[in-house]
Amino acid sequence: EGVKAKDGRTSLIVTLPNRPGALVDFLLPFRDAGLNLSRIISRSIAGSPARYSFLTDIDGSMSDAKVRRALKGAGKVAENIQSLGTYPVRKRYVS
Repeated sequence: EGVKAKDGRTSLIVTLPNRPGALVDFLLPFRDAGLNLSRIISRSIAGSPARYSFLTDIDGSMSDAKVRRALKGAGKVAENIQSLGTYPVRKRYVS
């Protein structure tokens, strides 16, 4: 059955080319699809101090056509995209 698109979050590890604008080019397909990226963390790649990988959380599930479409566009920029999976998230309650 899987996680419903509106209730899920998908985590990715992404490697981008080391060039100006690569991160922006990677992010644009998500903006264009109306998807929120709730986390972006950069980490240098061991042995390659000028290269970085990014841990990214997308608000949405791989079963969502918008997520798949955005990943297809982002994949044209990325050197590598690895999905860590989709998991359910609870709604936040404000007191």
